[in-house]
Amino acid sequence: LPTSIMPLNKRQSAVPGVSSLPTSEYKDDGNINKESIDETNHADYDSDDNKFSKEAKITRKEVRIAVIILILLNVGLAWTIGTSDDDTTEMAKIGDAVVEKTTKEMNSASSSRTDEKQQKYELYPFLVDSSNVDADKASSPFETVSQPLPSFPTIPRLKDCAVSFVPSQPPRKEQDQWRQMFWLPSFPGSGASNPTNKGDLLKQIIEEVTLGTLGGRSEYGQPVKNYHASMKNKLKRCKGISETIGCSSGHPFVSTSPEKQIESFRSEVIVTIRNPATAIPAYFTYKGIAYHKKTKQSTVEIWKEQRDLHFESSLASWLEMIKFWRGKQSKAGATEISYYQTTFYFAFEDIMTTDIVQGTNAIRKLSDTLSNQDTVDKPFETTTSPEDLECIWYNTAKNEWNRQQQIIGDYIPTYTLQQQNIMIQNLTSYVNELDEELGSGDIDVAEDAKTNPDSFLVSLLRRYIYQIENYLPIEA
Repeated sequence: LPTSIMPLNKRQSAVPGVSSLPTSEYKDDGNINKESIDETNHADYDSDDNKFSKEAKITRKEVRIAVIILILLNVGLAWTIGTSDDDTTEMAKIGDAVVEKTTKEMNSASSSRTDEKQQKYELYPFLVDSSNVDADKASSPFETVSQPLPSFPTIPRLKDCAVSFVPSQPPRKEQDQWRQMFWLPSFPGSGASNPTNKGDLLKQIIEEVTLGTLGGRSEYGQPVKNYHASMKNKLKRCKGISETIGCSSGHPFVSTSPEKQIESFRSEVIVTIRNPATAIPAYFTYKGIAYHKKTKQSTVEIWKEQRDLHFESSLASWLEMIKFWRGKQSKAGATEISYYQTTFYFAFEDIMTTDIVQGTNAIRKLSDTLSNQDTVDKPFETTTSPEDLECIWYNTAKNEWNRQQQIIGDYIPTYTLQQQNIMIQNLTSYVNELDEELGSGDIDVAEDAKTNPDSFLVSLLRRYIYQIENYLPIEA
């Protein structure tokens, strides 16, 4: 196996409450050239939240009982022994410490159970009617494509929406005023830098949040360019006739030597990320379309052949990309700190969702990253209109939903049980590594993930592990 992929052995799940299951190199061909939905979905969420709240209340009641018992035992013991005031005070401190630890552990267990229940099917929402998916069943509908294919829900007020943003400071025309670019790396098939040059969700969204109504005008060109694309005297390595905001690439999957280009690129990096269980087959499909005249995913037999030949090296490349761009972090005793640091993870699953809140929040965070004057030198102007952000999400998700059904709609790619375990084991190992580095045991990861990219990565990887453990179809 590649050195970056762990061999299969006994493992411990990174998702609390989820039990563990029993237990080639890849050559690239070259260039990687809120109304109806709100009321329906959120009514379900409110119902679920009430159920989770009741469970949480039971747990808090148990905590209060435990606290009272421990305090009574502490006071009674001190009274019986006839200790001095100092001894009693010391024992009270010990008792308080025990109470605090017990409370934290019980609350943590309650939170883990709630988080686990709130997990929803995310692998192929455009192929599977997720309302029928049940992770507790041995055989569920997620193993086969739903017929008819699920339709993207219509939101009447967004059906014919258009972005109204008119930037007062659009991308600059004079080359000597161009600002440093963002690197936009991703594993192919994740929603950016795809071999087919289609399905680049990050490119579409960045251009809409920065250009608004000016999009498509020749004087502003394309704010997002592909590092591997070139046009004689017009475009090379993301430098062309117009200012570039972001440069998509597949490094280190396909090298671009970013360490030699720090003068042109800012240190903040935006990484597009997708569950490797779906990113890998998506990449194989896009590769076939781009280089082998395919129009959609290959046959099941070809998928299994390619999967078994390239699975381990592909997973290693997926992990290597995340680790490289995250960079060496600043911490006590660190001797080397990377220039490049991931400042935002753009999750494919957060856009390809029917949840307007989840989708719009992802775009808002991206917009804030591009325009944040506190963390970005010479930021780019972006829209802050809630109506624009909702419109951008709706149109992007709906169009990609329909496109995905056309090219990946015949079957859901399966994996072997061993491959499933290898994915879970390696993602779990990296989560544990990050937890140890970040000291996540002492923080609320879900809350911290709202502002801390490392905590967001930990939370996202746990989502991926849960999806792979519970919903990944395994071949017989």
